[in-house]
Amino acid sequence: MVRTGTLVINTLRMKNRKQNLSRERILMNRYNHHYERYWNHKTSSEFERGELVTEIREKSDYLQDQMNITWIEVQFLDEALSVLFKCRSMLQYSYVLAFYLKKSPEKAIFEENQKDLEHNTELLSGSLCWPALPNTEEELSKIKTRDTK
Repeated sequence: MVRTGTLVINTLRMKNRKQNLSRERILMNRYNHHYERYWNHKTSSEFERGELVTEIREKSDYLQDQMNITWIEVQFLDEALSVLFKCRSMLQYSYVLAFYLKKSPEKAIFEENQKDLEHNTELLSGSLCWPALPNTEEELSKIKTRDTK
């Protein structure tokens, strides 16, 4: 009889261990998700603060020198870059916050807003990385007013 009791206790312990492992696996996956998003935005931000800044300055100089566009008219590039930096920083740390938030209706709203911000940040980033410099005012106008939908 003692053996049967021990077997039942060991079986219960095994079930508890499996449940704990399953719970730990879920928590680890959740942590990895938030960490990857944090890290992606951190690396994107570093890239954008380095190479993209240089690229935007070159484009700005080109537009002023070659197309006789005033300094004021190319400020939209610097403003867009500034907004992009703020968005990246906000997204980066929003994933840290999201990891610690308890499940609630407010968290669902937060995550939906976070998703929208991430989508629009990627659109802005893509808009600033246009490959070719415009040759005419028409092409520049298309870049300025590009439909991002």
